[in-house]
Amino acid sequence: MIPAPLRRLAYRAAYVLIVAWSLVFRPHTRGVKCLLTCGDDLLLVRHSYGPRRWDLPGGFCKRGEGFEAAARREVAEELGVEGGRFVDLGELVRRFQGRHETLHGFRVELDRRAAALQSFELAEARWFPRGALPDGQSTIIAEIQGLEAGLPASGEG
Repeated sequence: MIPAPLRRLAYRAAYVLIVAWSLVFRPHTRGVKCLLTCGDDLLLVRHSYGPRRWDLPGGFCKRGEGFEAAARREVAEELGVEGGRFVDLGELVRRFQGRHETLHGFRVELDRRAAALQSFELAEARWFPRGALPDGQSTIIAEIQGLEAGLPASGEG
């Protein structure tokens, strides 16, 4: 078994390499971001790599994987969340760290505040009332909430 600090270091190194690769090769990627909700509360996460901003759970789609399947896989792998009602909020096309990125936003409606860190990819996960989200957020949170509200996507990233 690889010790936790070494695994976190590996995630940080991989993040730097992926960003550098993306800036040079400008790949087209597909991914998902999920608004996990329980009533009026929203689950935010902090990754163990990159900027330590509050973010939404999600990740890249595997080759040939649909957006909803990727959303279900990501929340299960990262947070142990199985089930819930997945609502497709729509598509966001943007440039981010050199990538041409197509993201689908999902709202995942849960009956209870179920979530527990499942991997070393996440450093923290916490529920917040939607009206009192913390400072230090990733811009993607507002963009996905915009999709949820039916606002046009900015594509800025």
